[in-house]
Amino acid sequence: MSAKIVNEGFVWWHATKNRAELIGKLLIGAALLTVSASLLPTRSFGTERVPLAPPTQTSRNDARRAAKRLLGLELEVLNMENELTAVLLHGDGAALRRIYADDYVSVNTEGILGEKASALREFESGEIKFISIHTDGVAVHVHENTAVVIGRADVDWRFGGEERREHLKFMHVFIKRDRRWVLVAQQFTRIARPL
Repeated sequence: MSAKIVNEGFVWWHATKNRAELIGKLLIGAALLTVSASLLPTRSFGTERVPLAPPTQTSRNDARRAAKRLLGLELEVLNMENELTAVLLHGDGAALRRIYADDYVSVNTEGILGEKASALREFESGEIKFISIHTDGVAVHVHENTAVVIGRADVDWRFGGEERREHLKFMHVFIKRDRRWVLVAQQFTRIARPL
């Protein structure tokens, strides 16, 4: 039966000039193939066919709970990202110490590797001062107790008395330690803007 349907589908393909009619015939053929497949015996060439069961109410509830949990984690990380921005703008060194993990590392736009102690030293001394930070295109990807945040940032800042404006792509990596998110790594790439 299914060979005949496939064969008829082949004939339809070549004999049909109207695209809408062709698509309709192909959909009917696919439906007939599906029905004919259910008429096959449960064993075929030594392989047991197991029909798929529709999702149960329990599996739907589990999926909803998992989606809610993931959304909750993404919001936690996004809030941490917003807190990081606020801390940088307000010059709060104590809060930055809590946000940066002890094993924090960063790669700046020149490709220079930094770590927590040097970043805090520059920040707390006033050598680095953030004037404005505007982010957009921010996306959060959570994987268990690890989260990756990517986005764009327009940053006005002062370094060693010299004011700068940067257009950046950034990546922040947070991990959850002792029931709170901490920043373990960040990387910045300068975006070239047309004049």
